[in-house]
Amino acid sequence: VSTKHANFIVNKGSCSGEDIVKLINHIKKTIKDIGITYKKKNVTAKKQQRTANNYIRDPQAAAYVKQQARYKCEFNKEHKTFISDIFGKQYVEAHHLIPMKYQDQFEYSLDIPENIVALCPNCHRAIHHGTKDCKKKIISALFNKRKKILKDNSINIDIETLNEMYK
Repeated sequence: VSTKHANFIVNKGSCSGEDIVKLINHIKKTIKDIGITYKKKNVTAKKQQRTANNYIRDPQAAAYVKQQARYKCEFNKEHKTFISDIFGKQYVEAHHLIPMKYQDQFEYSLDIPENIVALCPNCHRAIHHGTKDCKKKIISALFNKRKKILKDNSINIDIETLNEMYK
């Protein structure tokens, strides 16, 4: 299971199709059986050992955020997608509001639920590939909902700096 992207399984060549299906079924059962909770406190960021710029990501944090959002887009709860085969809920994607590639600018981890938002696939693509105005509209709305809780977790950033990160 990818630690970089929620909802992705990465086959590095040693798994058969049958192995992947078994893993998917295990994930489905685990998610349905235990539910998702998240109680970890923000800690100093830890880099992965394989490259200098990759940070360890917690897939449980992303899953927790999607569950807390009730599998709805946090930019616009009316956005509809499709039902995910894994969760049996509307499909949403986890997105780090302050991108992980800027982790070096922060003492504490950006990979915490307070910095992760659930977005429908269209909004997730728009925040990465939309026009400057489109990105700004989504980022501003999400940031206004999260700025206090980010600050409460020692992640200090203003909207101008955040918008610059998405140029």
